[in-house]
Amino acid sequence: MDDCIFNIGGTGHPIENVRHRLGHIITTSLDDSQDIMQRQNCFIGQENNLVCFFDKLSWTTKLSLL
Repeated sequence: MDDCIFNIGGTGHPIENVRHRLGHIITTSLDDSQDIMQRQNCFIGQENNLVCFFDKLSWTTKLSLL
């Protein structure tokens, strides 16, 4: 991906290539499966934290927190 250049709106100003950036993952094939996988993993981690930290609460309370 180092040799691929992305421009915004045809302005000719390229987007900087970085490994980690807040926001969406842009690939050369315009496939968003990496972005979807990252967001699913983040959600699963947050859900696990909820279950771990609030394990004494009822399931209805946990669902309303979610």
